[in-house]
Amino acid sequence: MSDADLAFHERLIALSDSPRLARIHSILMTDTRMCQTVLSDSYRVDAEWIVEHRGIAEAVLNGDGTLAEGLLSDHAEGALAQLTRTTASISV
Repeated sequence: MSDADLAFHERLIALSDSPRLARIHSILMTDTRMCQTVLSDSYRVDAEWIVEHRGIAEAVLNGDGTLAEGLLSDHAEGALAQLTRTTASISV
C-alpha cells in the first residue's frame, strides 16, 4: 500500500468519527501490511485506483452516501479479486 493510498483510507476513517470503525481499520491495516510483505512484487497502484479513490472522495464530500457505499464496495471487491488472483499462484 503506498503512503498516499494509506493516507486516503486513514482520512476516510477519520471522517467517519467512528471509534469502532477506527479499531476495525487498524486491524485490517495490520493484516494488509503483512500480506503486502509477501505480495510486494504484485501489488498494483495505478491510475485506475487513483480514479477510484477520487470518485469515493467526491461522493463523500458531496454527501452522497449511496454512491460512496457503492464505490467503496466496488473498490474492495477489486482489491479482493487482485489478492485472490495473486495468492493463487503462491505455494507455501
